[in-house]
Amino acid sequence: MADVTIYHNARMSDLKIPNGKYYLANAGFPNCPQLLVPYHGQQYHLAEWGCAQMCPANSLELYNLCHTSAHNVVECIISVLKRRFRILTVPPEYSMRVQAHMPPALACIHNIIRTWDPVDLEDPEENPESQDMGMSGSVADGVPTNADHDWMSVKRDRITECMWASYITEWARRV
Repeated sequence: MADVTIYHNARMSDLKIPNGKYYLANAGFPNCPQLLVPYHGQQYHLAEWGCAQMCPANSLELYNLCHTSAHNVVECIISVLKRRFRILTVPPEYSMRVQAHMPPALACIHNIIRTWDPVDLEDPEENPESQDMGMSGSVADGVPTNADHDWMSVKRDRITECMWASYITEWARRV
């Protein structure tokens, strides 16, 4: 089942995202108040930036660069947890309430193992997977509307403007 289908099914159920919180989603998802998606038509994938040490030319490129960097970190973390804890790779046998607590609990266990087991051989860099983990829930209010899209576009633009102002200030300070 496609991630967007799972997302839309979740919007029709009672799975909630608290106000003021957002899920990081890829460009295949709708622009709505619960999801931070990249700008279309701008460089997005880290491979597009290449090894040329390119700098973002505008605020939209900066936003997309930060978005893809964060998205890759999330995918890496999930990949590490799925390799260590196979329970995350099989069909769930638990209630949604229990399932919601499993990833953070397993992340804690992973960190404890990494900290206290000197012979832990799990290497998070070994065999990295690139899996889109866009399964997210939303306030159960049906399909995103044009008003939802417009509201989130304004919100994303404000975030982008703040990021760009901070970037320019830091860049000027370093030069």
